[in-house]
Amino acid sequence: MIKIYGDSHSRIFKKIHLNKYKLDVENVSGASLSGLPKSNSKLKLRSKIFTYLKKNNPDFLILKFGQVDMDLGYYYKLVVKDDNINKTIYIENLIEKYINFLNEISKFYNKEKIIIFGINPPTLIDNYECYKYTKNIILKDITDKKKRKDLSEKLLNSIENIHERTNLSKLFNLTLKYNCELNNIKYNEVFNEFLNSKHIIASKFTTNTDHHLMGVENDHISYSTTNNLFKTALIKSLK
Repeated sequence: MIKIYGDSHSRIFKKIHLNKYKLDVENVSGASLSGLPKSNSKLKLRSKIFTYLKKNNPDFLILKFGQVDMDLGYYYKLVVKDDNINKTIYIENLIEKYINFLNEISKFYNKEKIIIFGINPPTLIDNYECYKYTKNIILKDITDKKKRKDLSEKLLNSIENIHERTNLSKLFNLTLKYNCELNNIKYNEVFNEFLNSKHIIASKFTTNTDHHLMGVENDHISYSTTNNLFKTALIKSLK
């Protein structure tokens, strides 16, 4: 059996069927990499994962986190928290937490059976669509009208174009892959397969209204092309 934990983007694994292994997926909407190692986080994922692995021994453990931090958390810190963010340091800090978390797991679960999947390319091609989607999430708790208006304007001016956002996601995956290899942890991703000749998400993989890939927006829809790309990558990871 393969146990999988991740944010809502990891629900892609619910749409894949393997002959040899059952896939048991726990995808948690809003789960961030920054919150993953915290013992007192609201979602308590660290505790859930640790407890499960201390009582069970799956054939493989797959983790897929980071999309929330790169697509949403980055702008939350930049706009709402008004942090002065160096992109490289932001990514390095996230991945340092990830690797420390994985090294903790390896104290009671075989590190050779851990597989880390990188994040997907950003799907909101149009800047204004990206702004609207991001605003609805990161400003949802801002009730003061003037503050919300000011932050909305700041967010609109902060949204980068799809090429810049794609390159930032690439940098995350490259940094994650490097650190996984450095720590003898298996890494895989499905990223370039979703890009077109302009090196951004191909239109057939996005609705341009949701930051999930086509077919991953919820549990009830499916898109065979996306499924097959992840299935191929998954089978390769298990060899």
